[in-house]
Amino acid sequence: MSERTLPVPAHFVRWVLAPAIFGILAAFFSAAVDRIRRHARQPALPRMSDEWLRAHDAATGHRGEFWRDSW
Repeated sequence: MSERTLPVPAHFVRWVLAPAIFGILAAFFSAAVDRIRRHARQPALPRMSDEWLRAHDAATGHRGEFWRDSW
């Protein structure tokens, strides 16, 4: 005799899992939009030129060019 299985647990899992998947997709979408908005609002700072750094060192009294060796 074959075993009978109840369709209720599988149906219940599908009923609960479908909204959860939509919630996960919505969370990923909102995170992507937030990252794009944050990047657009806060652009990266420009790098200082070597000429500007030398002038800054001279103006502040720094003798060594320690910033050159770090690159």
